[in-house]
Amino acid sequence: MAQPTYEWRPPERGWREQDLFDLPEDGNRYEIIDGSLHVTPPPGYGHQLLADEIRSAIQAAAPTGWWVIREAGLRAPGANLIPDITVLRPSPPGRHVDAG
Repeated sequence: MAQPTYEWRPPERGWREQDLFDLPEDGNRYEIIDGSLHVTPPPGYGHQLLADEIRSAIQAAAPTGWWVIREAGLRAPGANLIPDITVLRPSPPGRHVDAG
């Protein structure tokens, strides 16, 4: 049986966050770094288990109120990243961090 193909063309300018919505949901990790698209395959079980162990160790050592989360999308100037582990300090009074 023939598999459907996904045909896309890169933008004529640098990649932007909104361009990610046009890419397939195929399990790959799509990130933008300095306007360039970076594609990586889904991590394997060993990678995920190790990331869980590292996250647990960091969380145990983190000060009260700090968040240690996995695979959260982060925005930065010219970038849209999905790091394996992110450590977030508590928000200043009056600011709210969306826990999703």
